[in-house]
Amino acid sequence: MKILKKFACLFLCVAVLSTLFAFSVSADTGRMSGVSKKNSGNIVTDFSLTWSNNAKNGWVWWSTKTTYQGQASTTWLGDSPFYADSIVHNNIIKCDKIGGSFSVTASGDPSLGITVTSDSTSTTYSYSDTDIWDLTVDFEYSTSVSGFLRQSQDFKSTGTVKLGSRFYATDTGW
Repeated sequence: MKILKKFACLFLCVAVLSTLFAFSVSADTGRMSGVSKKNSGNIVTDFSLTWSNNAKNGWVWWSTKTTYQGQASTTWLGDSPFYADSIVHNNIIKCDKIGGSFSVTASGDPSLGITVTSDSTSTTYSYSDTDIWDLTVDFEYSTSVSGFLRQSQDFKSTGTVKLGSRFYATDTGW
């Protein structure tokens, strides 16, 4: 009888602990978008995405993955000059956290010039091209956060348009 009582007590403790941490691995989905305009609205940076299968904000128990999928662009809408000398578009994913690990992998258009920079809390995918008026990127980024920690992820786009010797920067903000 004592063994049965101990087993029932152990089972109850495991059930309670599992319930307490179950919220950290629940699947969720959502949409995000942002826009920034400069130079009387002639320079526009924007993004629109969906995120899924994550604990994008909250506690992480072991590990969680989040997928960001969408489209982002930086555009020159002026007519003089017709084409910008260059456009650089950046997609930035950050993870505010204490401890644990954070990483991002991507899939997208390999024909664009891509530079990737990372540190322990953010990853930037930078796309660039010359003599164009629009740089549009279709993307899919997957993040991985591991450890036992509280974390919050966010996404933004920035752009820089070069016209002659002038540079115009846009930032959709967090």
